[in-house]
Amino acid sequence: MVSDLGPIVLCNVVYKIMAKMVANRMKPLLGDVISDSQSAFIPNRLITDNILIAAEVGHYLNRKQNGVVGWAALKLDMTKAYDRMEWTFLRKMLLALGFSERWVDLVMLCVTTISYNFLVNGENIGQVIPSRGIRQGDPLSPYLFIICTERLSLLLQQAQTHDSLLFFKATSQEAEVIRHCLNAYENMSGQAVNYHKSSVCFSRNTSVACREDVASVLGVIQAPNFGKYLGKKILLKSVAQSMPTFSMSVFLLPDSVCRSIKRAMNRYWWGPSNERGKQAWRFLTRPHSLVARIYKARYFPRFLFIDANLGNCPSFCWRNIMAAHELICNGFRRRIGDGNSTLIWGHPWLPDDPNPMVQTVMPHELNGSLVSGMIDSFSGSWDHSILLDIFTPSNVKRILRVPVSPDYEDSWFWLGDPGGCYTVKQGYKSIVGSFENMPGAFDKWLHLWKIKSPAKWKTFIWRALLNILPTTTNLILKRVDVDPTCPMCGLMHENIMRSLILCDFSRLVWHESSLHVPSVEGSLLHPRNVWRSAQAAVVAWRHTHATNTQSTLNPAQQIPTSTAAVPITVTPHAAGLPSKCYFDASYQSATRRATVGAVLLSHDGVFLAAFNGQLPACFSPLMAESLACKEVLSWLKGRGLASVDVYTDYSNLKQLLTTDNNNLYSYVAFSIDASRELMSSFNHCSVNYVPRTANLGAHTLATSNFLQDNSLYWDSIPPNLISELI
Repeated sequence: MVSDLGPIVLCNVVYKIMAKMVANRMKPLLGDVISDSQSAFIPNRLITDNILIAAEVGHYLNRKQNGVVGWAALKLDMTKAYDRMEWTFLRKMLLALGFSERWVDLVMLCVTTISYNFLVNGENIGQVIPSRGIRQGDPLSPYLFIICTERLSLLLQQAQTHDSLLFFKATSQEAEVIRHCLNAYENMSGQAVNYHKSSVCFSRNTSVACREDVASVLGVIQAPNFGKYLGKKILLKSVAQSMPTFSMSVFLLPDSVCRSIKRAMNRYWWGPSNERGKQAWRFLTRPHSLVARIYKARYFPRFLFIDANLGNCPSFCWRNIMAAHELICNGFRRRIGDGNSTLIWGHPWLPDDPNPMVQTVMPHELNGSLVSGMIDSFSGSWDHSILLDIFTPSNVKRILRVPVSPDYEDSWFWLGDPGGCYTVKQGYKSIVGSFENMPGAFDKWLHLWKIKSPAKWKTFIWRALLNILPTTTNLILKRVDVDPTCPMCGLMHENIMRSLILCDFSRLVWHESSLHVPSVEGSLLHPRNVWRSAQAAVVAWRHTHATNTQSTLNPAQQIPTSTAAVPITVTPHAAGLPSKCYFDASYQSATRRATVGAVLLSHDGVFLAAFNGQLPACFSPLMAESLACKEVLSWLKGRGLASVDVYTDYSNLKQLLTTDNNNLYSYVAFSIDASRELMSSFNHCSVNYVPRTANLGAHTLATSNFLQDNSLYWDSIPPNLISELI
């Protein structure tokens, strides 16, 4: 049928770039205008939140057996949701949510520039210009759809109906209100509810008569539960069920194999998500989200998540979340801002070892005291007299290391991550511990993967270093019946060293390659050195064979044979160009000490000034680098500079300063925000990444300050320590 067909819109690259830019500008604003009941495509919300809510509502309906009035939940399916969206309705919704008319015109220009060409039997029979609908595959479409759906949410809220899965009392009156809201939304938006695919389920205490009345009013079928979301079903059909198809067309698979496949599919279908730790983390750090409020009202209404327990008759989802409760509680710490929501005794707010809790015995009269009571309201720092009166000297020392910032609220952060954000990777490391290489084993994996060579070459080297190449020795260990002798020379058993270096045939290959290969008997060659030698050989070959090639080219097409021989023309800079400031931090993890060093140069490289000094106690290298950046920017501002280019050899810091990253929960957020504010006070200020070799001057100054008691400053003449490094 024609109604089963859907138009396909092909967006060209230029349009997709423009639409993506518009979507990125609009995306950060949606969290303030879209209600909590919508979680898809909204920053800091997850679509899995609605899955947890649906599961909890289903659990409530299933266990509710008492009461006169039952409850019902309606699951809706929209017919061709994108294709039926009215443009006039979309425009009105954008204006109603507060977007400027100029912006709305730009969005509507993206929506309305669309046309369809119809091919019948391969012949183009004409063009159709639609008057409604948003495109599949358009970067803007998901955000425009949730903006339009917000109208349905508002209608349900005005009718005092829960709009999470349309959760309502199982009465015909409430069902009529729901149907009225749906009809009104259909008339306004052009969308249509597919009542044949929609369903309603009821709590156990709902009578049969009420169930039939409600289902009749809504025009939907009754269902025992919500079922599973389509994602898992599609994934199982497209992947798990299709994988053995090719083998089954040739072989008769044993029953044991079929049972194993079926068990694996069942575990995936019914099993919990492996990201339950992330959900627990979101409950802790985003307590005002809709899913966190629902679970708190059900399982820990009078406590925080850290004090929650399994409770009575818990749902399957809550059991899975609580399975990660201990993991999360053991790894987080409290970040002190104003101290108004952190208990002195009772919260883990000391971020260093050995114990995050205050060890001083709590006086009875200070039970329930907050950290804010130990912060001087005038200076915004710790009150030393109070600390010395209450705590032991060791605790006083640890407390004074904790930075405070009264402009921020207290929050939780994950100790294992410099930014304080929990990830599945961090949880895995917390469970299995950090991997340590065996003594003498290869441990330069990061350098290996950074080698600029084809990926399959690096993978081959990785397999060779781990001794997992299919040599005859390894095949025999895998119970493969092969001749253990080397297939090339037939003299000795084949292993990694034999096949790649020690065999006579391998030696001949290395000799013919003209690469410099040292005498190696016990280990493989250094991958980076081999690659550099290969690059040098390629350059030498091109230099030797370039004469005939370039003789046929005109001077404008000739390829230089050496990068060193190419003259570099530098355009003279105009007066007032930004100065260059190189800075670095040095950090000692054992003592938590950190220092900073900075070198200021003119735009043409002439030395202007330098300084080094001590930083407050830090808990990570990133915290030291961010504090160093703040100190350097303050120093530059104090010198009266209006334009400056700042250079750091810490790529993570550069990324944090140049991107709008709000997922910082640790103390690093204090210095990052302060640095951004200082950068905005300059007429021009850019942050750039340079390798350590280009930042040796600042690095040397920072390292040398560990031997000094005070900060040192230099003007005009550089210190002897760095005179040859800048």
